[in-house]
Amino acid sequence: MSATSTIIIPTTAFYDAWATTYDTDGNVLQHLDSAAFKDITPLLFSVLQKPVRLLDLGCGTGRNTTKLRGLLPPGSTLYAVDGSEGMLAQARASMPGEPSGQVEVKWGLLDFTRQQADLDAFIDSAPVDVVISTLVVEHVMLDQFFAVVARILKVGGWAWVTGMHPDMGQSRAGFRRDDGVKVHGISYIHGLEETIVAAKNAGLKLVGNVKERGVDDEFAVQELGERAEKWVGKRLHVGMLLERVL
Repeated sequence: MSATSTIIIPTTAFYDAWATTYDTDGNVLQHLDSAAFKDITPLLFSVLQKPVRLLDLGCGTGRNTTKLRGLLPPGSTLYAVDGSEGMLAQARASMPGEPSGQVEVKWGLLDFTRQQADLDAFIDSAPVDVVISTLVVEHVMLDQFFAVVARILKVGGWAWVTGMHPDMGQSRAGFRRDDGVKVHGISYIHGLEETIVAAKNAGLKLVGNVKERGVDDEFAVQELGERAEKWVGKRLHVGMLLERVL
């Protein structure tokens, strides 16, 4: 196989293979996602005065999980789910210890698209107050994804959902192996309007405006790394705050 080859493998196997380098390979979209998370969460979590139950759906390497635990009121429960054993192992290893009586973290290895009964049991068969799902929707069909989010989220609860911006075109999540082969999982290109409609059809209302981020100029490249240079002037990341209304 040549050094310029590209392969597509099942998504779980893809993330198992990417797990050890996911946080360190300079992926621009991950940097933008972390910036969006940093901007949105302090405002949202500042109003939480009592313990809540939060589901980190597709927690990956725990990039957000540790931050979420620090934001939740004492006595809260944080459910962290991922379908990749490799990614979940990274998340658990990266989570520092926490004094008892603070926020309980529960880890779940399951594919929420195929193991919905297991997901229900994992979250104690009761709707959660908050769902956080970042850079996950690219790998699933919209109707399927939002049906799960709406089903496990209580009425009046909210979800923060992020993904690739359709302006990225045919680009998809991927990494380069040591032998030069580019590896991708199964991905879908979702338009902004169809995403909003799919969420609405599931009983989720967009709160405010869609949040779009990209690489604005050469100064942004200095912050995001050299891999951002080809994306100057492009929108790469989209975030949506949704409320469960039905």
